[in-house]
Amino acid sequence: MLEDQGVSRQHARLVAKPGGWTFENASQTGSFLKGKPLAREEIDEETEIRLGHPVAGEILKVIPIYAAEVEVARAAARRRNKLLLWGGIGAAAAIVVIGLVVAMFVVPGGDSAAQDNGLTKDELNSAQRAAVWITYAPTEDTIAMGSGSIVTEDGKILTNAHVADPAKIPEYAAKGEVSPEFVNIHLTDPAEGYKVGEPDYVAKVIESDGEVDSAVVQIVADGEGNQVNPSSLDLPTISLGNSDAVDRGDFIATIGFPMLPKESFADKAGVLFQPPTVAEGNVATILSFEGEERAVFDVTARISSGNSGGAAVNDDGELVGVPTSIGWDESNVVTGQVIPLAQHIPILEAAGVDVSAARK
Repeated sequence: MLEDQGVSRQHARLVAKPGGWTFENASQTGSFLKGKPLAREEIDEETEIRLGHPVAGEILKVIPIYAAEVEVARAAARRRNKLLLWGGIGAAAAIVVIGLVVAMFVVPGGDSAAQDNGLTKDELNSAQRAAVWITYAPTEDTIAMGSGSIVTEDGKILTNAHVADPAKIPEYAAKGEVSPEFVNIHLTDPAEGYKVGEPDYVAKVIESDGEVDSAVVQIVADGEGNQVNPSSLDLPTISLGNSDAVDRGDFIATIGFPMLPKESFADKAGVLFQPPTVAEGNVATILSFEGEERAVFDVTARISSGNSGGAAVNDDGELVGVPTSIGWDESNVVTGQVIPLAQHIPILEAAGVDVSAARK
């Protein structure tokens, strides 16, 4: 059973037919094919349908039996996919439910899923402990939100500039975006399955770069606004990796907080929200920009609204990049973009982070 709240218990019907399947949506949250609402579809070739959301929903992948066998063999070899297969008497296809685009598995936090992806349980838990949800209130009724990773025990957190200091991004500034003076920091709670609740701390931007879309915030107060001495903190941190060693085809996982509530916290005292979403995939390609040294990783791991600023980790659980955006290729397949860690290093160093020490 999928835990995604966007997927209903009886979300859709698949009826076997000669040479394929007939798909019928049965949920108010909807089903989507290439981003468009889907009510009914005759399926006779490999097809991926998103359940509950056109971009971030779980994927139902319907494929011919021979292709399913290939996928299962590859999954067993890589030990990176969790495939749920159903067969029927006389059916000409098998169904594979996958949590991401192209052979990926979405893990909504916790310990039980760690053995199913490229991370050990300890590596996954360590990364989840260092993950933070970042919020602030641009109006009384809404919150802006993103993700981040704790990089020092005294409360320095790496994120995107567009998450914590949006006015530094020319496109955001042109729309009248104003950077907040402070942002809320929500820590994960291992005792509650790494869920997040009300703000634990308040932080302020100490360094940012709109060109790189990078920012470091420093915790300065507790969740009630009482000043704290950063040197008294002893927070869990994520280990920094070497993004220069990342190549096409390498395993990568994204960790962040997509699709959490955007309403005010006024009526949510004591409420716990979902743990960070852990989504695995691969580096599809490394995109460079003409005349510039910077580049981005184009990855197959899910990146949704709210993931920005979070962690992209290698199979050792080390931070190798920061998720920042999503896009569509010519085939309408969703891809995510990750800014390599190397481009964030100058901002980290300017913020006083000992990068060598952070490479545990």
